[in-house]
Amino acid sequence: MTNYLLFTSTTCGPCKFAKPTIHRVAIEKDVSVDDVVFQEAEGDSMFEVYEVSMVPTLMAIGEDDKEIERLVGKFTASAIGEFMEKTK
Repeated sequence: MTNYLLFTSTTCGPCKFAKPTIHRVAIEKDVSVDDVVFQEAEGDSMFEVYEVSMVPTLMAIGEDDKEIERLVGKFTASAIGEFMEKTK
């Protein structure tokens, strides 16, 4: 089973628009997406573990906790849906 991680930041404008769209498409595709929000004061080990340097980043993670694929930056609802279908 594929897990999805959405890496965002509270100061990221595109993240504020992408987040609700990603979660809406996830409901339509019957998958769950966990949010990983960067905390600048603390750093974030999840960002380091998965080598995420840009937000928003939507990542598909396999059962072995390894990355299958990722989407980075601005993306459309249809691109998100295709990504989830391909990586499900």
